[in-house]
Amino acid sequence: MPSSLNRAWTKGLAIALVILATVSCSFSTLFGPTPTAEIREVEVTRQVEVTRQVEVTRIVEIPVTVVVPVGSSAPPIDLAGIWYNPSTHSRTTIIWEHDQFRVISVVDTDDGDVYPVLESDWNGTRIRWTYYVPSTDYTVTFTMTSLVGDSLHCDWFNDHDRSGTRIMERQEY
Repeated sequence: MPSSLNRAWTKGLAIALVILATVSCSFSTLFGPTPTAEIREVEVTRQVEVTRQVEVTRIVEIPVTVVVPVGSSAPPIDLAGIWYNPSTHSRTTIIWEHDQFRVISVVDTDDGDVYPVLESDWNGTRIRWTYYVPSTDYTVTFTMTSLVGDSLHCDWFNDHDRSGTRIMERQEY
């Protein structure tokens, strides 16, 4: 009797293994391979619905990176605009872009010469910029010391051992 039980047990175990193997193979055939995570950039997260011919519907969630444009914040002070330097007869244009102030041009109002801006730096409270004057071969650096209404107070120095202070007047925004 024990040998017939062993045979029945072995036979049942073999049948169970065949059934499990069939089910596991059929599982991937029915439901497809396990999706791997793929990160793509899209504007919004969404679900994609896929219908198979055997009328089996599966919902696949695709992980994505959401790209959200970040708008610039408001400037902390009213510094953007065109500033006139009465001592040098020049106009300096300051803009607010990408959350920082930047000097984009310095122009001589007497002859229209454009002085190349070599550097512009905003540290969160003060702006500093450097430009080159081709006619004199000077490099001049201005550093804002204060802003009082429409008057921009600055210290300046050049590469020929000169320095001083200037008050620039706002001409336009």
